Amino acid sequence: MLHSTHRSLPHRTAAIALCLSAPAWAEVSDKIPMPPEFWGVAIAASILVLILAHWRYLALAFAVLPTLWFVSLLLEIHAPDLAGPIAHEQGRAYYLQAYAAIAMFVVACAAAWRLRK
Repeated sequence: MLHSTHRSLPHRTAAIALCLSAPAWAEVSDKIPMPPEFWGVAIAASILVLILAHWRYLALAFAVLPTLWFVSLLLEIHAPDLAGPIAHEQGRAYYLQAYAAIAMFVVACAAAWRLRK
């Protein structure tokens, strides 16, 4: 049985579109946390950990959530498929700010732990 031309037209159109399409480069910056976001998390979490320092284990229990958030941030910005585009779009300052925010939270956690001793 012969096929009519109207049945093969969608297949031909799809094949031509696939051959002519260029790769689409999506921006990475709109899919990752921006510096105001991780600074906001670091500042808020640090303040709460220092407030909860009187109850050491409560502060430790609270610190788990921001720690997981920062670990996921590090895993995301150092992923092999994202690290290059992030460095290209955001520059090294993005990584420096991420590490500075994480360091601030770690210092607040250490201070909260030491305050109660």
